[in-house]
Amino acid sequence: MSDGRITADEAGLVLSGHLTFASVPQLHRQAARLWDGLPEHARVELAGTGRIDSAGLAFLVSLWREARRRGHFLVFEPVPERLAPLLELYDLRGVISDSAARAAQPRGLH
Repeated sequence: MSDGRITADEAGLVLSGHLTFASVPQLHRQAARLWDGLPEHARVELAGTGRIDSAGLAFLVSLWREARRRGHFLVFEPVPERLAPLLELYDLRGVISDSAARAAQPRGLH
């Protein structure tokens, strides 16, 4: 698996590779170019991700914060089970949670 990468598609953002201390600076630069045209209710696809360390988790939180600042709503899916210990440690289950986010989505976006 390679360094992290973020791209956009019609439904939102797609993350792939490792989300780590080494890849997060590049991910921030890539993400900055993707906000225009993003749907108000957007998915953040995590299925293609590998290792996610605390810096990678902080990057996900920064996406969530930026989305809120712009009046957008992000759904992270699927949340990798391997991320559960960090979500628990930092009490972020309410921020990075695919099931809670899906429940809050308008009909037709599930």
